[in-house]
Amino acid sequence: MTATETGARAGAREWIALAVLGVPAVPVMMNMSVRYLGLPSLSAELEPGGPQLLWITDVG
Repeated sequence: MTATETGARAGAREWIALAVLGVPAVPVMMNMSVRYLGLPSLSAELEPGGPQLLWITDVG
């Protein structure tokens, strides 16, 4: 089989674009998971209402 029969393979440019888009997404996802894991203890200590919980999750 040739490359035209199976489809074009990704070159260096495509892998660089994937890294440029993917690497910054990892810290954002980690930040969101840490925030949501800490939310129960924050709400137990601070006793916020609904809008205040939204502010806590949206601020970071």
